[in-house]
Amino acid sequence: MLNTIHLVLKIIPRKWLITLALIVMGLFSFLLLGVMSIFIAAMGGESGTDAGDITYTGEGQVMNVSPEVLKWEPTIRKHAKAFGVEPFVALMLAQMMQESGGRGSDPMQSSEGAFNTKYCKSPNCITDPDYSIWAGVQEFKHAIERAGVTSPGDMDHIKTALQAYNFGTGFFDFVNSNGGKYTKELAIKFSQEQYKKVAHTGMYHCLRPEAVPYQACYGDIVRP
Repeated sequence: MLNTIHLVLKIIPRKWLITLALIVMGLFSFLLLGVMSIFIAAMGGESGTDAGDITYTGEGQVMNVSPEVLKWEPTIRKHAKAFGVEPFVALMLAQMMQESGGRGSDPMQSSEGAFNTKYCKSPNCITDPDYSIWAGVQEFKHAIERAGVTSPGDMDHIKTALQAYNFGTGFFDFVNSNGGKYTKELAIKFSQEQYKKVAHTGMYHCLRPEAVPYQACYGDIVRP
């Protein structure tokens, strides 16, 4: 068998062998890149919620939220009606998409919020989705009131409210001390400063690749 292979190699011109080797290597590299791309996409889908394509119209409509989020619309509406913020249901759907993608037992990520008095204050401590939404709607109401939101179309103040929902109420004071209006740069700066204070705990990491170059790893700097 080896003799046959050696004979074939002697017969085939050297330049053809080089060309064949390059073709084989190219095919192998292409297949390897394909496998890696599939793996990375799968990992990305499991590690967080890519909500970058959410569109909130400001007129009570939201686009590009997942079925996992939409299934909670009746529950959000029930609590929103009880707390007087029903016109903002679409915005809360967008908020849930950003926070959890509608997955898990704490879809509004209310565990660390002020209105959670039943469960511990660590992330994802809440094990009852209805309670998570009940607390989250109140947290949302507090945020829009503190931000001075006047209507579902008041996007300038809504941006501050949504970011504070994620960062905590300290973001309101930070905005007021730095011009009084939300900007992406302010959100990044606040996240950077807070991350420096808690990085040693090992409990915080960048949720999205966009935050890594800034080391803005406290909370989520990607807001609607």
